[in-house]
Amino acid sequence: MNEYLAERQAKHDALHTLAQQIAAHLPEEWTYQPPVLREEEYPSERAQITHTDGAVIHLSRGRWNNAGRLNVSGIYPSDVTLDGDHPSITLADNRPPEKLAREIQRRFVPAYLTRWQKAQEQCARNAQVRTQIQDVAEQLAGITGYPVEQIRYERSGFSATLSSNPAKLIVTYQGQVEIHATVNPTLACRLLKQIMEDAPDAL
Repeated sequence: MNEYLAERQAKHDALHTLAQQIAAHLPEEWTYQPPVLREEEYPSERAQITHTDGAVIHLSRGRWNNAGRLNVSGIYPSDVTLDGDHPSITLADNRPPEKLAREIQRRFVPAYLTRWQKAQEQCARNAQVRTQIQDVAEQLAGITGYPVEQIRYERSGFSATLSSNPAKLIVTYQGQVEIHATVNPTLACRLLKQIMEDAPDAL
């Protein structure tokens, strides 16, 4: 092992030892999470303490002008975007683990768990939206005869597209359906009249 990797491994071991010690002084819902690294990966420069509900405390060492500090922040689901600042604190990393745990529990955990709960609520709403979009897309597929397995969903799952004849159909995040079609004037007038009668506010 070269000098750089040896130094990085030593920092990794020290940080994870500290994280394990801190977790031992937090409420039992929190548990130190050992890293899982592939053989070709460098030793991690961060450590995690996980909550039984999935929340994660993220620990890392300060660098350069922040050396000697322990950075404490939280991890959130990648599926959500929360407005405002995310809670975070820094602590002197030479303090005893029990005192670090006490400060984390007092200064960081309450604010973080509040944000985490909001993130979970947003995840639930997102899942509901995706389900609704899929349901509508499959209904449209049934009407047009479009193969369900060919429905194209955005990576986020917040829209679905059916590139079918006689129209291209897009189910949007708002639960609306965009219809892209070229029709003759007679049919266009008939469709527009029907829409105005059934849902005048749709246009």
